[in-house]
Amino acid sequence: MKQKVLMTYIESGMGHITSIRSISDNFHRLYGDQFDIDDCYIMKEDGDKVLMNWEKFVIKQTQRTNKVRGYGNFVFGIMTMFGGVHFLRVTHRSVFLRACNHMIKAFEKRNPDIIVSTHYFITYCALEYKRKYNKNVKVVTYNPDNNVHCWWDNREHLFIVNNESAYYEAIGKRKFNPATVKQVKFTARDEIINANGTKEEYREKFGIPQDKFCVIVADGAYAMGKAKDVVDELLKSDKEMTILFLAGKNQKLFDKYTALKDSGKIKSNINLVVLPFKSNIYEYYRASDLFITKAGPNAILDSVFMNTPIIADYYAHPIEKATKNLFVNDLGVGLYLNKPKKIKKAVEHFIDNPDKLEPYIENTKKIDKHNNGGELAAKYIYEESLRKEIFATRSDYTNYLYELASEEKFDTFTTPINYNNQKKNISYDKIQNKGILSKVYSKIVKGTLKIFGPIINHLGFGIKVKGKKNLKGVKSGITISNHVHQLDCLWNMEALYNKKVYITGAPHNFKEGFFGATMEAGGFIPLTTSFSESKKFSEYIAGVLKEGGFIHFYPEQALWYKYEQSRPFKKGAFYYASQNNVPIIPIIICFRKSLLHKTAVTLNICKPIYPDENLSAKENCEMMLKKAQSVYDNEIIKFYKYDEENYSMTEVQKRNSGKKKLKEAKTSSKGAEEKSIENNEQNADIIEIEEPQQKVINK
Repeated sequence: MKQKVLMTYIESGMGHITSIRSISDNFHRLYGDQFDIDDCYIMKEDGDKVLMNWEKFVIKQTQRTNKVRGYGNFVFGIMTMFGGVHFLRVTHRSVFLRACNHMIKAFEKRNPDIIVSTHYFITYCALEYKRKYNKNVKVVTYNPDNNVHCWWDNREHLFIVNNESAYYEAIGKRKFNPATVKQVKFTARDEIINANGTKEEYREKFGIPQDKFCVIVADGAYAMGKAKDVVDELLKSDKEMTILFLAGKNQKLFDKYTALKDSGKIKSNINLVVLPFKSNIYEYYRASDLFITKAGPNAILDSVFMNTPIIADYYAHPIEKATKNLFVNDLGVGLYLNKPKKIKKAVEHFIDNPDKLEPYIENTKKIDKHNNGGELAAKYIYEESLRKEIFATRSDYTNYLYELASEEKFDTFTTPINYNNQKKNISYDKIQNKGILSKVYSKIVKGTLKIFGPIINHLGFGIKVKGKKNLKGVKSGITISNHVHQLDCLWNMEALYNKKVYITGAPHNFKEGFFGATMEAGGFIPLTTSFSESKKFSEYIAGVLKEGGFIHFYPEQALWYKYEQSRPFKKGAFYYASQNNVPIIPIIICFRKSLLHKTAVTLNICKPIYPDENLSAKENCEMMLKKAQSVYDNEIIKFYKYDEENYSMTEVQKRNSGKKKLKEAKTSSKGAEEKSIENNEQNADIIEIEEPQQKVINK
């Protein structure tokens, strides 16, 4: 039986519709014979008045953001101030509950295996449908915006974005699971891809003069921004030009300017063409020399795909501001001018100096509509259809960790990562050779950690440290632990209290400015990001160890929050231990139940593992890794009381009741073949650093 894929269409501006159409076109072409695909205008199709009124409400809000200056920024400010995604859930479980329930009923009626969304409301309702009624359904979101606003639901589901900044915003500021966020290039629907006529051909098709500069003016589907003011200003010009005014669905504006044209009051040098809503508006973009519009993501993208540069004249809210920044500042396909008089001067300048438009035109050609993200998004949906979900616990996040473990993707990053303001150049010489002020500041920070670290650990986590006797007589070494919490560095410092401890960490944790300086002062060491610095990093580690210090590594690489099973170690820590002839000291972090603490922590310091003088450095590295892995596995089995004989990293373990294989866990699979378009595993080398799962740059 074929899986059913529900492609959901909702009007809130036209960008949500054109985006889902692009994805659907590609999915039909690639997998149409393998799936039952339902292209559904879900807000209208059933004649449900509640959903139809909700869509009208959303459209009115979109219109209002364009018509009322400051309204969009005010709304997003309120949304952010009251908690962003948490405010979304509160309001949709109370004020908007009726609309959500009707949407969920629409899902129940269609019983899809996969729901594909391009709008926050449908995504939220789909995740509620999954949570309450059908845990087997897969939810896929394509975000058509150029940023990730605060009302996108960040619960575990496949979330696809179209640019690098949005990717980093999703996994950082919006706290999406990095393993569930993918980046593709901008999407283009088939009708755009197949529109390959020349400017001259489209002008002939629409009766547009070939010898006049042609500018098209629009403001989204509803023309409620600055389009009217811009057209009024352009009509004053003495330059020869054609003005295509897209009134869209604004019938009053269409009638007004049609009457003005028919009145004969338009200057003879101006050819005014008033257009209603056009499904093939992209052909008019290609016929024009310049497109003037608000910073709507879809309109600008269509124009760029047709190689017509833009002037953005207005942005109504943070989404459109991000679009302006991306296309004007980063991609260089046009200008941002927010005054009609300045726009008129710019147009007249381009009429007199057409060569000045060429750099913008060339930049539009760098964004190839034939190599767009719709196809890759379709492939991600296909891969999602093959994914076997696990329902071993009530936590979607923990279930996702078990799923990754079953696929041996142990080093996949699953907690938010903030790459903003990351230190670009790391110098181990500067870290090692601190000035007087840096040394003083380091003592202050380390002293503060020594005082307040134990307070946080004991009051916040009820920490217990076992095996301290195993550190007796150990003058220096490399400690390792499982990486299971954002504050486990404090726990490891507690285990090594009164020792000279340095904690290694991923480079994105080390920022420019005060925060980065404080991290370094506290004894945190960024892992090397370049081959040229790797030798200095090794020398720095050797120096710390010679001075009687301890270097801490997280050999699992990625943080898996409160994960209670073992994962395989990378070899970096063991390489440095063998090279410097120092022991490995495993520290195992476990979580126990407690009435006083939500998260209660027990640390077990295990016996040191020393290099064998009869083995080579390479052999010692392998020997210590193997022994440490065995110690780790055994401590986990012992603490959580797993079945020792049947223990496996790739299987869900149950305390005191043997095992439950991941393959036998409840899954959402309906017999699909095990295929994959992407291997998320990263090849581990000596140095382990964190990288984004998917990174496609549109620049």
